[in-house]
Amino acid sequence: MSWRQIPVIAMGVALAGASMELPSSFVVYSEPVKLRYAQVHNKMQSLMRLPEEVVARYADGSKNMALTGFDLDIVRIAQDGTETKVKLDDHYLHHYILYMGRDESMRKVVDVARQDKMVARMLSGCHGMTGMG
Repeated sequence: MSWRQIPVIAMGVALAGASMELPSSFVVYSEPVKLRYAQVHNKMQSLMRLPEEVVARYADGSKNMALTGFDLDIVRIAQDGTETKVKLDDHYLHHYILYMGRDESMRKVVDVARQDKMVARMLSGCHGMTGMG
């Protein structure tokens, strides 16, 4: 089973009267992506939440979060929970799109994508978007 692992480096922004936060990082996993040899997976996944501790750190609005880096890996997670990176010659990650925002805003984006014919065509028009491979 293949999973995408998204390590994101987050660092607080210094504001007037505020103290600088030390850089920190967090990991978010997508839904499982099961692939066969030469198969294409190019579908929009469900919204993924940031880890609760990250949300809580910025929830009151007194601090801003700045992303200073974004890395994406495809990982395999074994039955025992062991995680290994998938080699590029095993699975090829050609494109990855990341949308970030407040939960309410992201849900609006998803709703528009479901209701607008043009957006729906753009999200399903690519050869890989059909899920047929």
